[in-house]
Amino acid sequence: MEHLQVVTAWDVRKYSSKKTIPTYEMIEAISFIGSGSEVLACLGIELANMKGKMDGYFLTVGERGVVRIWCLERYVSLHLLSL
Repeated sequence: MEHLQVVTAWDVRKYSSKKTIPTYEMIEAISFIGSGSEVLACLGIELANMKGKMDGYFLTVGERGVVRIWCLERYVSLHLLSL
């Protein structure tokens, strides 16, 4: 499996990519975080403390074991957790 250093956000309704987000490290795993997900609570992150709490979120796990929580709308890393 090829490990990438970017994440591409897709608009599945229009079948087009919205934006390519550079992660600056090889990505081992990625997951979308839906509203009401317990993932954020397990990491000790309160969604209410994040600006734009209605935005979508996803997480990546990089080659160095770093978990990052990303905002899908603003394309920025909001939280960093080293394992």
